[in-house]
Amino acid sequence: MTVFIVRYAEIALKGKNRGRFEHQLIRNIRDCAAYHGATIDKIERLYGRILVWGERLEVLRTVFGISSISPAQECERNIDSMYTAALQLVKKRAPETFCLKTQRLDKTFAHTSMEVSKIIGKKMEQQTHIPVNLQQAALTIGIEIMPKHVLIFSEKIECFGGLPVGVDSIAHIIVQHKKDVLAGLLMMKRGCQLICQDHPYTRILQSYGQREMHKKTPFHIASDNNGRITDYHPTTFYPLISYTDEEITHEVDNFQQVLDDLH
Repeated sequence: MTVFIVRYAEIALKGKNRGRFEHQLIRNIRDCAAYHGATIDKIERLYGRILVWGERLEVLRTVFGISSISPAQECERNIDSMYTAALQLVKKRAPETFCLKTQRLDKTFAHTSMEVSKIIGKKMEQQTHIPVNLQQAALTIGIEIMPKHVLIFSEKIECFGGLPVGVDSIAHIIVQHKKDVLAGLLMMKRGCQLICQDHPYTRILQSYGQREMHKKTPFHIASDNNGRITDYHPTTFYPLISYTDEEITHEVDNFQQVLDDLH
């Protein structure tokens, strides 16, 4: 069973609301796994991290609020165990050069982050004869030392960031074109929960929203002011006001590519 390190950025700036945002993110992680057919066995909330054990968790790339994820390997909290796990990664990948980046989230650990990287890196270099390159390494191995775990990883998958869907208002969107999809996605990235009519383009919104749609809402999202919302009287948002047609197409294609990569 794989453990995934889930990182977030903007949520950490929310002060007293941080806990509420983290709990919403965890709910969305569970919804995402259920929607995409992934399995979750356990979730552990740490300060600045969420650890998720399960299978097929690459689907978490579609959860707004997550800045990056890393599939990782657990090992014991000692230098020898860390060395063994890191050595396995280097032997498996056989890079021309490598480096280690250690983050000591538990400051009570006996060695500093720099000491851990230096000790393990030197032993690995002697064992494999693969040189360490701190500037342009072909393989970067991450070590995160936590209160109960040490996690080793070599991949950091960038996600869309933003805020978790559901921490802000519910909004209605009429979807007819690609630009409507991007308007919806950008508002979801700011925490809005969407409702919309059945349309082929709404499937991408559903894939990133992963929850039931409501029937009434005080807000409306529009890609432009083209007269399609004359029958609605809520507050209207225009998140694409500064986007060109080329930028809209590029951004929608980026969101779609992530979904294509997962299937």
